[in-house]
Amino acid sequence: MIYEKDIDLYLKAKRQSKVRRYFLILCILMLVIWISLRFLGINNTPLDITAVSIFIAGLANADGGSFISFVPKSKLIEIIERQINSDPEAIKYVASKNT
Repeated sequence: MIYEKDIDLYLKAKRQSKVRRYFLILCILMLVIWISLRFLGINNTPLDITAVSIFIAGLANADGGSFISFVPKSKLIEIIERQINSDPEAIKYVASKNT
């Protein structure tokens, strides 16, 4: 039995994964641009502090910061457990793997 709430959480987690990937790509691109500016001789201390701060904050928030609605992994595990517990064959399979 599949619950509508479970499907909604799954879809939200899938969107979150996509957003995280794009956000990380953006942070890495920004870091590459900053390094390129340093090689070109553009040395600006406020730019350096800003670029490094944005990069670190981006990496810290990439796994579900306040900019998106975060779906914790524990909720996804609950969905999987609920699906396993509703299927007798899956319960047997998990039991055989645990021993």
